[in-house]
Amino acid sequence: MNTQLAFAFGMLAMVAITMLVVIVVGMVKVIRLGNKLENLEQTIGREVEMIHRHASDVERNFYSELNDTRRNFDKHTDDVHKRIDDEVRNINDEIHNTRRHVDSRFDKFENKIMTKVEPDMAAIDLVIEKTTKKQLLKD
Repeated sequence: MNTQLAFAFGMLAMVAITMLVVIVVGMVKVIRLGNKLENLEQTIGREVEMIHRHASDVERNFYSELNDTRRNFDKHTDDVHKRIDDEVRNINDEIHNTRRHVDSRFDKFENKIMTKVEPDMAAIDLVIEKTTKKQLLKD
């Protein structure tokens, strides 16, 4: 019976040692996987942080370029408005000068007509006066 008991204890010892080895190997694998997981989490964290930083840089550059574009657009719009105002002012000046010129020419024309008409009117007045005198003398 001792041999059987020794054999049973030997088998139990072998099973225990095998289980202990399997447990130790399993624990080592779990610890290694845990370390790999931590390294992977850190790497992912750094990558996410870099992505956020890059996205922030891109966003900042986008808004900077957008503001530059707006400033350029506003500047060009102001330049166009200024040019339009200058052109309107020039056109109004030309209209005013043209009116002055036409008024001047019309006044000269009117003066020429009046200087020619006035002597004719004097002659007509003289004829009317003579006719009136003749009528008075007849009556």
